[in-house]
Amino acid sequence: MWKEDFTHYLKDRQKIAKNLKKMMKSILRQKLVMAEAKDLMLFGMQLYKNTIHLYCLTMPIIGFYCFVEVMSYPIPTNPATYPKDLPRYVKNLFKTLKLVIHGADVLQRYMTSFEYYSSDETISDDNSPLSPPFISPQKTGKRKGISKTSTTDSNIDNKRKQTSSML
Repeated sequence: MWKEDFTHYLKDRQKIAKNLKKMMKSILRQKLVMAEAKDLMLFGMQLYKNTIHLYCLTMPIIGFYCFVEVMSYPIPTNPATYPKDLPRYVKNLFKTLKLVIHGADVLQRYMTSFEYYSSDETISDDNSPLSPPFISPQKTGKRKGISKTSTTDSNIDNKRKQTSSML
């Protein structure tokens, strides 16, 4: 049972890392300003066996991501030890809040300090660590509520109107 729980813990930690990386890439695609990207910090939190784990993802060097556990602390569960454990727990909660607020402030400064990336511009740098945004192809085929026969009938009606107005 313990091994299954630990494996689940590791898989969840890996999911947190992957999702933080996707979020970081999404943020970087919107701005494309690498000079300030090294200051960005994204946080993820995991609860496992009455312990809170706080993770941070940064990009200290362009293209390299650093995922680390910033802090971890137990959640008090024994009422007999509340007088001793609660002050430390509250102190750790405030440290967590302070870190997350700092990360949010850095992110907000990063997003507002430069002009937004215009989607009309193209990037010709093939060495960029960022992949270009995915543009989905135009949908083809039937649309709901419109059939090909009704489109053909309306085309015939339009041609009749054009020829009658010419006469």
